[in-house]
Amino acid sequence: MKAGPWSWVLAGLLTLLGLIATGRTAWWLAHAERVTGVAGHSGYRASSTAKSAGTPVVYVTFSTLSGEGKTLEMTTWSTKTHPPGSPVPVVYDPQRPGEGKVDVWWNHWPLPVLTLLGGVILLVRAVRLSRHA
Repeated sequence: MKAGPWSWVLAGLLTLLGLIATGRTAWWLAHAERVTGVAGHSGYRASSTAKSAGTPVVYVTFSTLSGEGKTLEMTTWSTKTHPPGSPVPVVYDPQRPGEGKVDVWWNHWPLPVLTLLGGVILLVRAVRLSRHA
């Protein structure tokens, strides 16, 4: 079976999007400020189903380098993962400090890595199908 032209287009597009997303994330992290926040109260974000209590969240407060106080909502596996008063690494854009994120791998990299990986897998598949045609 031969790889059709759409296989190449999809593989190339997905790989390109993955490279762009990876580059943007790396650039953002390189230019962001890092501070230590403090875990505050926790709770649950409302669920769309009645069977669930909702998504566990912990509210993290941090101060920007200019001294401005901010609060962000951190989705977590359990409300007990960050007890009140515990330190939490935070990263934020100095131009938009209100859009801070908890500085952990899964807050930055899953989408770029999975997009790039998907594109590379499709490219390898298209190359293998072309060789066997």
